[in-house]
Amino acid sequence: MRRLTFVSFIFSVALLFFALPYLMLQGRGLAVYFSWSWLFLLLFAISGNLVALLYSPIKRKEEKNRSVRRERAESLSAVTDQRLWRIRQQ
Repeated sequence: MRRLTFVSFIFSVALLFFALPYLMLQGRGLAVYFSWSWLFLLLFAISGNLVALLYSPIKRKEEKNRSVRRERAESLSAVTDQRLWRIRQQ
């Protein structure tokens, strides 16, 4: 998944690099509106891919930490339950 996002990001940046000289960003008419809207959507694609690249490893670490925390909490609750059971039997 990360590789696909990286390839999409590189492709989007390359598309921007090669298409920018051909876009008409000044003047009036339908071509100017098309150029600005195309540029706007391309910047959305670039920013979306960049966000996906930057935030994907953090989620994996959090999921791993959550599973470790759950295991610790379960083991602590099991120990606490055993102690309470022993106290009640005395």
